[in-house]
Amino acid sequence: MLEWLERNRANLAAVLVVLATVAGVALLQIPRRPALQITSTSATPSPIKVHVVGAVQSPGVYQLDGGARAADAVKAAGGPTESADLVALNLATQLKDGQQVVVPEIASQAQQPSPMAPSQAVQPAALVRPTATTQTGMIDLNSATRQQLEALPGIGPVTAQKILDYRLQNGRFVSVQELKDAKLVNSSTYEKVKDLVEAK
Repeated sequence: MLEWLERNRANLAAVLVVLATVAGVALLQIPRRPALQITSTSATPSPIKVHVVGAVQSPGVYQLDGGARAADAVKAAGGPTESADLVALNLATQLKDGQQVVVPEIASQAQQPSPMAPSQAVQPAALVRPTATTQTGMIDLNSATRQQLEALPGIGPVTAQKILDYRLQNGRFVSVQELKDAKLVNSSTYEKVKDLVEAK
């Protein structure tokens, strides 16, 4: 056996080289599997921007984390006002980018009239009667409203307010002549209104 190996050593070496080459070529022909792509399921959602309006302390546009709820938007806007109706708003609603969050007011609060400007203020009850033309058809300077005074010829909003201010500061008119004496109206206007007003 040893003699045979000695004689065929060169041949065996050649055979081994051929086998190694064939094996190498075969390995190169095997297709490689693509590497597995691992997708993270815990990626952080992108931030969103929402517009918060209504009964909040600081209405405006706010940036929130992705997946934020309506409650987060109200908190970002400084929290609700005293008149906010949070029961009417689903605070658990999940928000989307560009969404508007409207915080409603309690119905009784929303229906209250807003404060009026001084020129629109209601006159004290003692100076106001149901109408200033109930009996004679003439306008009583001591109970007329601004709208009734503006209905007189030559009297506009400014002059009407002057008459009301004069009445509040000086008390009731004693006579119609006081309009002219106090320079509340000019002579031409006085001539137009003297027969349409009275001082009761």
